Amino acid sequence: MKGDRYLLKHKSGGIVANFVVENDDGCLMGKCYEDDDDSLFIANVYCKADSCTHWHFYGEDYYNLAGVPIDPYYHLCGSHFFTLHITAMCFIWKLAENILSESMPDRSVEIHDNYFDHDRVRKLVDLMLDGYEIIKE
Repeated sequence: MKGDRYLLKHKSGGIVANFVVENDDGCLMGKCYEDDDDSLFIANVYCKADSCTHWHFYGEDYYNLAGVPIDPYYHLCGSHFFTLHITAMCFIWKLAENILSESMPDRSVEIHDNYFDHDRVRKLVDLMLDGYEIIKE
């Protein structure tokens, strides 16, 4: 219901994210924040029943390579594009791990987070890239 707040709680007890519902009439619309602190804004989110999701990342300054401000918006049109987006993110993480490990052999490349350790991210990357092959042209 409008005004309800949902928390994503890690098994350690920490709050990873929270979502405040602004509309639930035919869609889910609201604000997503980091942790349990409503000052750490992630995005305004609009999700329809067909899983089409709109993310508006206001509150951050986003610029293209020429330094021109750009709209901080991302549209995931259904589960296909959600899966494609997550798979592409995993591809880039794996690619970075491979390339940076070669260019910096004395340093290990790791992805750190308060709740998602490197092994967990590696499992996600391996799961999402199962059946794929990275090819350098």
